[in-house]
Amino acid sequence: TDQGIHTWTGGCILKSTNTTTGWKVRAEDVNDVGIYGEKTGIKVLSPPTSTIDKPWNGYRSYELTLASGTAKPHNSNYAYVTKVEMAIKCDDTIGPSDRVGKWWQGGVGWDSTQKWLDTPYSVDAETWTRVQANGELPTWTVDSNGNAKYHFYIRSYDSLYGTETVKGPFTFICDKGKPTSGITSPDNGGNYSSITMIQGTSSDPGGSDINSIITKVEIQISYIDAGTTYYWQATPSTGWVTTEKWISVTANDGSFDFYSEGWYWDSSLVSWQNQKLHYIRSKAYDNAGNIQDPVSEISVTYDIDAPDSDISSPSDGAVLNSEPVISGTAVDTQGVSYVTVRIRKGSEYWNGSSWQTLEVWLQGATGSWGDSNVNWSFTIPGSPLSENTTYYFTSKSTDTAGNEETNLIERSIIYDTVKPTATLTQPDYQYQNWSFVNVEGTSYDLNGINKVELVIKRDPGVYWDGTSWVSDITWITAYSTTSYNIWFSSAQWESGQMNRIWIRVTDNAGNITYYNTGDSLDIDSDVGYAYEFLYDASTPTTTVDYPVNNSAYNVKIQTFTGTIEDSGAGTQSGPYSVKLKIKRASDGKWWQVNTWVSSPWDNSTVLNINDWSFDFGANLNTFYENTEETYYLYTKGRDYAGNEETFDENNPTAVFVYDIIKPTSSITYPVDGNYYTGAEPSVIKGGIHDGYSGIEFVKIRISSGSYYWTGSSWTVNETWLDCNVFTSTWSYASLSGAWSDAATYTITTYVSDKAGNIQSSTPTVSFIYDSSEPDSYVNTPVDGQMYESMNVVKATATDALSGVSEVRIAIQRQYDGKYWDMISSTWVASVVYNTTTYNAGFYELDTSVIPWENDVWYNVISKAIDNVGIEETTPYQSSFKYVKPAVQLSLEWTDGTDLEGSELIAGVEYDVRVVAYNEDGTPALAFNKEIRFTTTEDSGEAILPDNYTFTPYPGDGGVHTFDFATSTGICLKKAGSWNITV
Repeated sequence: TDQGIHTWTGGCILKSTNTTTGWKVRAEDVNDVGIYGEKTGIKVLSPPTSTIDKPWNGYRSYELTLASGTAKPHNSNYAYVTKVEMAIKCDDTIGPSDRVGKWWQGGVGWDSTQKWLDTPYSVDAETWTRVQANGELPTWTVDSNGNAKYHFYIRSYDSLYGTETVKGPFTFICDKGKPTSGITSPDNGGNYSSITMIQGTSSDPGGSDINSIITKVEIQISYIDAGTTYYWQATPSTGWVTTEKWISVTANDGSFDFYSEGWYWDSSLVSWQNQKLHYIRSKAYDNAGNIQDPVSEISVTYDIDAPDSDISSPSDGAVLNSEPVISGTAVDTQGVSYVTVRIRKGSEYWNGSSWQTLEVWLQGATGSWGDSNVNWSFTIPGSPLSENTTYYFTSKSTDTAGNEETNLIERSIIYDTVKPTATLTQPDYQYQNWSFVNVEGTSYDLNGINKVELVIKRDPGVYWDGTSWVSDITWITAYSTTSYNIWFSSAQWESGQMNRIWIRVTDNAGNITYYNTGDSLDIDSDVGYAYEFLYDASTPTTTVDYPVNNSAYNVKIQTFTGTIEDSGAGTQSGPYSVKLKIKRASDGKWWQVNTWVSSPWDNSTVLNINDWSFDFGANLNTFYENTEETYYLYTKGRDYAGNEETFDENNPTAVFVYDIIKPTSSITYPVDGNYYTGAEPSVIKGGIHDGYSGIEFVKIRISSGSYYWTGSSWTVNETWLDCNVFTSTWSYASLSGAWSDAATYTITTYVSDKAGNIQSSTPTVSFIYDSSEPDSYVNTPVDGQMYESMNVVKATATDALSGVSEVRIAIQRQYDGKYWDMISSTWVASVVYNTTTYNAGFYELDTSVIPWENDVWYNVISKAIDNVGIEETTPYQSSFKYVKPAVQLSLEWTDGTDLEGSELIAGVEYDVRVVAYNEDGTPALAFNKEIRFTTTEDSGEAILPDNYTFTPYPGDGGVHTFDFATSTGICLKKAGSWNITV
């Protein structure tokens, strides 16, 4: 009745039984017993299971690029995994603020809603993966400490609709916080003479929140030398190497197992380099694999050099009259820490309040401690100094590395209150001349003079400041090379001015003595000066008025005269004397009163205020004993201050010549009897001679017939012209327009010397001026003629005045205008005049080498040059035609056919022609020979042309016709074989 379908109305009972072949399930109707249905061999499977292999729970790293795991069905015979899902949540507290407590939404960010993400799954391998590079994992960001926690959840589904219960969380600790370390000892920038331990700290920013720990700390020690970095190697052997080395250090508690660890390393074995800057670096590692970056670094300098100090004030050996503040310098490459001072008197030491026998170093010096160069000062405590006692000061420095100075230097001082003394030794006379330079003096003090100072005052009320005269009173320090036992000073003394000197002397202790006052009012009023003097530095000057300097005389001068001047600004001491030296040139001897001697001699002159004179008296002829002589006069003036002119043998006051010998002259150009042309002679020259006084002038006269040259024109008045005079020659050049063609000119000259002596004779020369051209004529070839040979061309020439010097000939080829160059044996484009040879009245040019061309016209051009170089400006030209000569004669019919072998009829008259052929086979145009006809025909009646002389072209031109119409042809009378010969 159910028809295969039973409907439960009151419910059913389900019964199951597990058998070896599976579960059996039976359904019974509770209202109708006996109605049931059952199935056997039913398999019941659990849901699939999945795992997360990476990140496993608690996985710690600074990065996660791949998440992976497995997913398996309960029984792969009956089911398989169809899907794996994953969810990722950022921790509720540890993570970046924009992600805390949120779920990853895939590629769209983070949200508070949980998001399950399909995960790529391999059924065959039963594994799943998510790859960050494929966008299947987020980028892992962290909080400000570099930390975050991310929780992974997983679940899977199978083909029987089994759904796995969610597994998780699997926590991934993202630790990007880099650990840090620091070096606490030694101090950064410190200087050390010993470094036996390096200490420091380390920490990781994750701390206890993410259970991060420091796993290791390393240090590195290095220094740089000459551009190379050296690193300390601790193992396997110690030493400096050039490859980078890191050294593991020890945790203070023995192991690195906490996020904050102190550490140390024994550096006693390091061979620290003196005066080198060493770099100590540290870096820490954490349990996430993070390495400190950047590393920590400090620098320290290793210094085992002792510092150095010195006392600069008071100076060693100083003499003082008050208690000093001790000051000095201290230096150390790496810095000075402090300076102490020791004060000694004999074998006792000052302790700040009293003297004791035990050595004492006093503190209290002040300075810029820590600097490499320190200026320090120290105030002496108490009052330890006593009169006339020597004290010794010593400084000792300690540098910033703790090194103490060992090379100690002791300085001494003397205490003194006695005043010094001084004495002025120069000037010592009321007048001082140019030779006066220095104010000089002496001074004395038991413990030495520190300085001597002067006030130098000159009229009108100015003071010397060491470099110039000023209006204010100035004390200047004198110079000394003997510690002022002897001293000197100077000024720019002004000639003619009164000078006054005040002196102040200071000893080494600072005690001062004045001579005779230091009061400014007294000095300004010229009161209390040590000395007063007039400075006259102007040297008097003397002159010789007669004889006149550089003059020549032919008379004997009896008395020499001159002047002396002592001039200048202010007051001068005035002329005192004039001395005269006289030297003659001929033998270098000197005049001494009345005779000539070998050495210079000061002759006294008579001085009348500013005029002096020297008279020879009866010694005049002795002085002028030579007929030609040069005399050098040297005057030397002296004033009352002792200023005196300097004698310089090379610089006489005056020079004069005594000369009674006449001079001579000559004319060297133009040459007597020569021809000249053009601008020549453009200058007239000659020679001159005078033994002593020299030439005063040369006069010249230029005449032609009854006319005389004035320098610009001709006149009938006799004119003497001034010439240019040189050492041994003379010249005259004002000759423009002076010369005319074919005229004869006469030059006359005379000379005078500086002593007034006139030449006795007057030299004279004459010449002819030629400005006309020569003329030439071509004799061979004859103009317009034709030539069969041209082995020589000839020309003649004439010149009316100087005569023909030469004739040159040019050969020109007419058709191309080129010229024959005899030197290069070729035709050239530019005109060439070839040199000829004079022979038997003709100027000849050998033309046998010229390659004459047949039937070509040539020009032969001659140009003459006369003996003064004037060239013919219109050369003569003759033209000729060259033709080649005949080499054979030909008897032809009038049409040019050869007569050889022809048949002539006896008794018939025939017209013929004869052609003279040249070597080219063309008519010889210049052929001019006589020809005659003969025949072997023996009738005795044969008719032949008469003998005939050819005429050159334009006549026959090498071709002549013999016809019966104009003359006679050929007619043989007898039959036979005959010859006709021309």
